[in-house]
Amino acid sequence: MATFALLSVCVSALIASGGGTPRRIIVSGATHGNEYTGPYVLERLSSRRAELASLYPSLDVQTLIANPKAFTENRRFLDADLNRQFTAEALADLDAPGYEPNRAKVITSSLGPTTDL
Repeated sequence: MATFALLSVCVSALIASGGGTPRRIIVSGATHGNEYTGPYVLERLSSRRAELASLYPSLDVQTLIANPKAFTENRRFLDADLNRQFTAEALADLDAPGYEPNRAKVITSSLGPTTDL
């Protein structure tokens, strides 16, 4: 139940910050492939999707394994630290080599830019 409690705190923080009730939250894990807490939480959320939908019917909670190749290989990253690839400069560099720089572009393209609280 702790996972739902944390999600409830996050939703409450978004509403309190003036952002209104969110309609979609993406919970990601495995930004670093050798860290397992995030994927564990994603598995728990996925296994209780029906309960989550009944508690928050207007909220679409999506899960994302951010760095699946590094996760599969149990490595922090393959070419570059993924969480350093979401800057405007890094995302604009279309010639950047490596898996993580391109993975960041794919994630941003499919999910949209981040929003800070």
